[in-house]
Amino acid sequence: MYSYESYQAVFWLFFFFGLIGWYYITSKFVDIAKEKGYADRSGTIWALSLFGTGVVAALYTIALPDKAGRPTDTLLVPTEDELPSL
Repeated sequence: MYSYESYQAVFWLFFFFGLIGWYYITSKFVDIAKEKGYADRSGTIWALSLFGTGVVAALYTIALPDKAGRPTDTLLVPTEDELPSL
């Protein structure tokens, strides 16, 4: 019904678009890590995405704590020394 060449063309088409998607998603995770203050970790994220999976790179990027400056007034720490009344 279908020839071998048509299956091969579909395979390379999926491979090509998968490669483009992998590159786009990994570059977005690198951008997220840079926004968190980890510009030096871009090589680690690329290596995790290449040799691991994209899920591993995503979990690594999400688990990074924010090093970028946070305003101190948004912290939800009470400044009073007294307990609130009930």
